[in-house]
Amino acid sequence: MTVVTPAVPATTVAAPNSNGQFVNVTVTGGTVTGILVAPPLAPVVATPAVPASTVAASNTNPFPVAVTVTAGTVTVISVGGVSSGLTAGVLVVPAGSTIAITYSVAPTWVWTALADGRSGTAIASPSSVMLPPGGSITLVYSAAPTWAWTAPMPSIYAPVYASYNTLAELAGYNPQTLLPYPAHAEGGLTGFGAGVSN
Repeated sequence: MTVVTPAVPATTVAAPNSNGQFVNVTVTGGTVTGILVAPPLAPVVATPAVPASTVAASNTNPFPVAVTVTAGTVTVISVGGVSSGLTAGVLVVPAGSTIAITYSVAPTWVWTALADGRSGTAIASPSSVMLPPGGSITLVYSAAPTWAWTAPMPSIYAPVYASYNTLAELAGYNPQTLLPYPAHAEGGLTGFGAGVSN
């Protein structure tokens, strides 16, 4: 199936995957601070109250979340105990990780479910993420990047002729000799139930 690469949308505008299959999205160049992959059916995420300054909040969900931090007077935002370099914007908090904000005036935040994502002051280029069918990808940037959407199989698995396929061409080939268990008679038929061990 041919994968169609759409134009890079404006910052924070989602691009849906309407290709009907998983797509490998490679983002190159620009100044990107967020790559957010939303699942086709995003689960509801409860946004916790913003804790006291420097106190960490845990992502107890079994999936990553995008935490959008706005307003307030913020000096540091840390994810997993590491400073993000950001004082506002969208941060990706992996499942089981934490986010802590150092502030003098409390900001506001909103948590949303993700399938995958990256965030930081400058995300490495190129960066690749897997986009599920029906999902969407949002880029957060100050200078527009380029991207390429490709089918994951050709980009991940090099097409090769499997070594087992060459065995059938050899004289004396018997598939039952390749099985992890010896063949045995099942119901009186020789070779029936081959590969089954009792």
